[in-house]
Amino acid sequence: MKTLQGLTTSETLLLIPCSKTKRTGGDSARAETAPWPPELLTARRNNRALANVDDRQLMPAWRRYNGKFYVAAEEALREAVSQEAPLLILSGGYGLLHPQEPIGDYNKIMRLSDWPSGLLEELLISEARRRSVSSVVAFAATTSDYAKLIRRTPWKQADISAFLVTIKDAGKGASGKVPRQLGKAFTCFWQGQPADSYPKDVTAVPLE
Repeated sequence: MKTLQGLTTSETLLLIPCSKTKRTGGDSARAETAPWPPELLTARRNNRALANVDDRQLMPAWRRYNGKFYVAAEEALREAVSQEAPLLILSGGYGLLHPQEPIGDYNKIMRLSDWPSGLLEELLISEARRRSVSSVVAFAATTSDYAKLIRRTPWKQADISAFLVTIKDAGKGASGKVPRQLGKAFTCFWQGQPADSYPKDVTAVPLE
């Protein structure tokens, strides 16, 4: 994980996946102005039925998700959110989310074919520029559409250094092992731990 050494959390946009497991409940739905352009809001509405969105009760996105990544990274995530660190969640039901953005419950893994071509990539670059970061570090399973989105975003053209933190050849039990190990890697990065503190099966791949 030496490739990540020297990066600072204040100048790095962190990208993390949503999770299938979610907390239930929340506050009664109320009118909110989502901090996204109309194109994403329209795409969300078009995907509502496909994602089985139930937004009668809302909860901040980073709290709604309760999968193995979020359990493993809970303390670091809480600190990142409280410090308003540059952070986005890649979501099958909402596309992109700010961590404090209120969301309902849903059941949909990310499929890039559900979203207008190039929209999410454009918004990722826009968010990186808005937060004035010089680097991006994304955490995702290597064959997932979350990782595919990160790989095909034109970071180099935007003069942004990007890295995909993933696990290669996870083997048996990957569905549980991968998110848990990536959550631990997120904690290591957030806390500025040395390279040898990361899980041994985790790697950081520089992206063009």
